[in-house]
Amino acid sequence: MSNYISAEITPAKVTETLGLLTSVKNNMPFLIKLENVSKKGMVSLDDSRTPFVAKCLQYAQKEAKIVPPFVDIVELNKDLTLFINLQNLSREINRIADMLNDTRIAAGTDAYVAALSIYNSAKQAAKMNVPGTQAIVDDLKKAFERNASTVEEIAKQ
Repeated sequence: MSNYISAEITPAKVTETLGLLTSVKNNMPFLIKLENVSKKGMVSLDDSRTPFVAKCLQYAQKEAKIVPPFVDIVELNKDLTLFINLQNLSREINRIADMLNDTRIAAGTDAYVAALSIYNSAKQAAKMNVPGTQAIVDDLKKAFERNASTVEEIAKQ
């Protein structure tokens, strides 16, 4: 049996961390949530296109004659700066989120493997007619099967 992680986080630390995350969110009240449909219709800026946008901004600031009347150079500069700053934050938050999820998966694996070992041991004990173990197996079996059927129902959706 592998033990991927051995750690604890107290309820107080969870509450403290959630408070810090709320502070991070409150520190950027302009954050928005886009619908997936909206996102699919948008062109996206990424690392490979950022230099192009920056260069367009530089030329637009030097040569006003090339700027269409509907383009606001001040807003373009604000948007590009915001994009770059949020990209830096996003990278770090995504890195932390990946580590959080990987740690959660490891802890869940450790717990589930240990629980399966207990369940299998209880089944063996029941086969050997160890007093009181059949009731344990019956109770665990209900939870195990209910969980399996829930997973199957989710998979069908």
